[in-house]
Amino acid sequence: MELDKPGKIGPRLRRHAEGPACDAKIALPSDRSSPSAPPGAFLPSCGRVQAVDAPNHTVLLGARNISLENLAGYLPDFEDMGRPVVDQTGLSGTFDFSLSWLPERNGVPSSGASEPMNSEGPSFLEALRDQLGLKLKPTRAEIQMLVVDHVEQPSPN
Repeated sequence: MELDKPGKIGPRLRRHAEGPACDAKIALPSDRSSPSAPPGAFLPSCGRVQAVDAPNHTVLLGARNISLENLAGYLPDFEDMGRPVVDQTGLSGTFDFSLSWLPERNGVPSSGASEPMNSEGPSFLEALRDQLGLKLKPTRAEIQMLVVDHVEQPSPN
């Protein structure tokens, strides 16, 4: 994951220090996905990524006070990319963000969907670029991975 335009972040990504503090009371907006809602403002707490259903079968993903390294680690949980995502933006510190996109459903409505599937919205990659100013670029990078090389039965107490 890297910046789409060097030195420039998107409109739905902001440094946490420029937004409300984690202990501040935030009035949750009625339309959480509105561009006028501050990034991450639909979340009552900091430090975790959360996804909620939004209008027209879109998904709204957001967080307050997380690093871009953490965001990169969470992205494959919400959109299957077939590989891990590594932060190569060069940006440090913590951020607030909101990302809204229309998930691919392979033409099959989810069970219990009451609305017809004629929804419109950006794809995940378009939303990542246009809303957060980030893009995914295939590359090779080192990642941490847990390897279990030996297992034994516990001894009796």
